[in-house]
Amino acid sequence: MRKILLVLLLLASIPFGKQLKLLPNTPIHIEPPTTNHVQSPVAFSLAMRDIAKDFYLRLGKPPIIVGEDSGSNLGVGYRDVNGFRVVIGSLEKIVKRGYVDKVSLRRDVLYGEEMNYCEVVNDDEGSTLLCAGSDFLGSIYAVYAFSHEVLGVNPQHFWIDMPPIYASNSYISVDTDFIYNPGPPTVKIRGWFVNDEDQSGMFWKDPIGDALFSMDGWNKVYEYALRMRANTVIPGTSYYPDENHLELGHRRGLYLGSHHFNLLMENTFNWPVGFPYSYDINSVLQEHVWKACVNAQKDRQTLYTLGYRGLNDYPFWFDEPWFNTSESRGKLISDAIQTQKNIIEETTSGKQLYYTYLWGPMYEIYIRGYLKLPKNVVIVHTDAGAGYINGTVAKNGDGFYYHVMMEDFSANQLTEMVPPSRMFQQLEPFIKKGATSYAMINLSDMRPVPLSISIMYDFLWNPSSYLADSPDVAQRKAIEKWVRRSYQVDTVLLDDIVKLFIDYYNIDIIANHGLGEQFLTARIRTLTQNIQSHLLNGSPIDVDLANKYFKLIETSMDQSNELYAKCRAVTNLLPMNRRSFWKSHMLFQSKFFYHGTIALRKITQVMLNFTGGSSDISELNIVKSEIEGILEAERDAEQVLHWKGWYQYDQLDQVFNLHDEILCLLNLFDAHTKKQSYIRPFMGGTTKYSLQYQYNQHRYFPLNYHSNYYMDKTVAIKCSTKSMGCEDTPPGPKFTGVLEDIMMETIDKNCVIRYNMNGTIPNPKSEIYKNEIVIDQQKTITAACFIDNVIVEPYTRVRVRKV
Repeated sequence: MRKILLVLLLLASIPFGKQLKLLPNTPIHIEPPTTNHVQSPVAFSLAMRDIAKDFYLRLGKPPIIVGEDSGSNLGVGYRDVNGFRVVIGSLEKIVKRGYVDKVSLRRDVLYGEEMNYCEVVNDDEGSTLLCAGSDFLGSIYAVYAFSHEVLGVNPQHFWIDMPPIYASNSYISVDTDFIYNPGPPTVKIRGWFVNDEDQSGMFWKDPIGDALFSMDGWNKVYEYALRMRANTVIPGTSYYPDENHLELGHRRGLYLGSHHFNLLMENTFNWPVGFPYSYDINSVLQEHVWKACVNAQKDRQTLYTLGYRGLNDYPFWFDEPWFNTSESRGKLISDAIQTQKNIIEETTSGKQLYYTYLWGPMYEIYIRGYLKLPKNVVIVHTDAGAGYINGTVAKNGDGFYYHVMMEDFSANQLTEMVPPSRMFQQLEPFIKKGATSYAMINLSDMRPVPLSISIMYDFLWNPSSYLADSPDVAQRKAIEKWVRRSYQVDTVLLDDIVKLFIDYYNIDIIANHGLGEQFLTARIRTLTQNIQSHLLNGSPIDVDLANKYFKLIETSMDQSNELYAKCRAVTNLLPMNRRSFWKSHMLFQSKFFYHGTIALRKITQVMLNFTGGSSDISELNIVKSEIEGILEAERDAEQVLHWKGWYQYDQLDQVFNLHDEILCLLNLFDAHTKKQSYIRPFMGGTTKYSLQYQYNQHRYFPLNYHSNYYMDKTVAIKCSTKSMGCEDTPPGPKFTGVLEDIMMETIDKNCVIRYNMNGTIPNPKSEIYKNEIVIDQQKTITAACFIDNVIVEPYTRVRVRKV
């Protein structure tokens, strides 16, 4: 009875609504979650390392960490001089260890996956700020909740140039009735896809050459994903399943996944020439690669994407045209999916998660009933890249794949493009139908779309608040919330900035045509090259195209002009420490559209003038000036030290190349020059030939490091170096001439290569390969390495075609 009275007296003495002081010496007790996740302690400690830095930057001293693994000998009861302490970690362990009485807690936070929350709990010894999670990932999210909700660190701080600021009074105030409870997540898998990462891949290039990004670059990406409460990352467009950066993602506690053509993390971009890529012609070789990939990732938290597609992002039947019906295509894909699932079940233990994407033509095959899926494979519906997605046939348990950035020469790579109102409107059917098992968001290089990222991952966690309003009202509220946190401005300026973002999304080509800044640069480039071609070889001017873009861009040009003027006016009204980010984000994209729309309009005018008989090139000089305006915007946007040189690695808009194209055209018009000047090569988008994917080639294919699956004894069958009319394709060589030479080789020179010309598996009596084989008609060739007269699998079978 006496203890109860003491507690009541203490509680009565605490003025609710008042504030506690989080001091540099307020201890942080940690209780890492205990789970069957092999990396649980490591993942938790890495998250704590992140917020320890945040704590230091805010309060000027490293935090006092108390816990079994902290190296501290301070006990559970240790508090600061004011009786205040912080406890972070597993709620189950926190209650079990007696930090708080569970009767005083909200019971619902003890249950549910990935739930996390913070609250102040008062007892007879003082106050405890509790940040806890219901499970492994919930505990990690609780760590970051302490940073974001208590320390006041912006979860996007690195990406929006908003580093934590030192609290000049050396403490942070915490309300005595403080509580943060985001509730349970609505979408189970909240994915983060680093795709078409040309810019990031070169900016953070791994100096050793063992991964696309440096390990520090990947660590920033994984931390960003966790701060935004994602739980899954697809770590790149094309990569090997045993690369070290995947192990880092696993250590950070994330699921690792793959996308619709990097199936099972099969590195199709580095598939060796001469190894047939055809589940139809050479299933043994393909299954060998799948087994290697699954074996490399079996000990990680993996989401397995199943299916069958081409070597790049195209349907396999582009290379194998004999599959010419939806039924035949669906059957091969279904067979591949069943085989992949069998391999996974034979290689791994425990329940696994399986997905297949209805990307492109897969949707039609699925709708027509030709895609036969085994049990427990989640259907993933896909958008087309501009934020529009068909949810008509989505059902409970399905998922979706959605772009906020896309490389297609019409969308966005350097700017925001998908209006939040479009996100809400398009994804609402999935939420209402319960198609929330999986959401994979394509973020490309991440840096240009912080607003989209923040709103999207908040929506995935709890969409109800957004869907309660109309899409336009919800958009305004979402933008306002982000601007308030990212710019920390007064109410009047806040309202002005929100209007500017809405005006940006209302630019005609964005709002009504689903187009981004890539549309501007790609079309200017196309029209410029059309004029160059006319001057050099007399090819016709495409008047219809010029007229089309001349009319299309008019409204957007006027809107961009007005928007850019307003954005410039806001710049000097912002706090000094937020101006650099404004210049790299909102001012940058308004300036890009301002100059880009004028440049496109003017280059169409040059074409129309030219066809009308005018030799006036004054409009072309304006185009040059406008492109230089975009280059200036890029320089202004990379002033923050850790983003210096960012636009040097832009491979998809490549404004510097566009400037070269205009200079070349001006030279061709110059009566004294009339010759082409040097044009820096345009990379042409993310492909297997992009520089950033050339990091290690296929050193130990099908993996990055040496393993039992290394295909050094697998025979490559390909066109001879002497052949002129022969082309190596995924199913095998094809030729157009009367005769062509076909060669065979292995990496291991101890192999004796034996082959058959009728498609049957070679045996010790088959022909020994000595010299190139002359082919004059279609053949199915099978070859294998023999060591001591014993075949070494996988053997190679190709279809040599005469076309």
